Amino acid sequence: MKLYNLVGGLLSAVLGLLVIVGSLTQAASSSCSELIAEGGFEAGGAAWQTRSSGGYALISSLHPHSGLIGAYLGGYDNADDELAQTINLPADSVVSLTFWWQITTEEISHPWDTLDVTVLPVGAAAPDRLLRLDDGAPAGVWQEAILDLSHYAGETIRLAFHARTDEDRPTEFYLDDVSVQACGASTPTVTPTARPASTSTPSMSSQASRRYLPLIANK
Repeated sequence: MKLYNLVGGLLSAVLGLLVIVGSLTQAASSSCSELIAEGGFEAGGAAWQTRSSGGYALISSLHPHSGLIGAYLGGYDNADDELAQTINLPADSVVSLTFWWQITTEEISHPWDTLDVTVLPVGAAAPDRLLRLDDGAPAGVWQEAILDLSHYAGETIRLAFHARTDEDRPTEFYLDDVSVQACGASTPTVTPTARPASTSTPSMSSQASRRYLPLIANK
């Protein structure tokens, strides 16, 4: 009987601890807020500002990372495409940007075609480049990028993805599942990293023209 009571008491204590840990985890999770509108592009990208020198729609069902819709920049010669959104970052917060990206390319030497991730604070003369991806990256592999935006906490910024290609052998840049999370100041700082995900190799174009007609008109 004493052993039974001891085991029962230990089980109750463990269950109580699990409840406490679960509550703390839920509280920590709820202290973060999503700042990007329509990061998965599933509503057609209406929250994003888009610009394409070739006149193409940048929101497409061609090759999303998840869901049915993603973003597709470049994919033609002399491309100058940009996808951007203006967001307000709360003060005294740890802010992280995450997104998934993939490339395919016809380039045989590198680097020629690039995609820059930039931040332009309101009132700044020029944007800060946080990350540059180029045609030398592994092709046909979805990867996740994680960048720390805490330096800009308390500011209004314009977050942009800017793709450029040269005069031949274009590169296609795919983006999806963009997120900017602002968390309490006690949250550990996010370290920039990129990690590979599942491999998926879409067929590459055989001509120097974009591989599809715009599926969703530019806003």
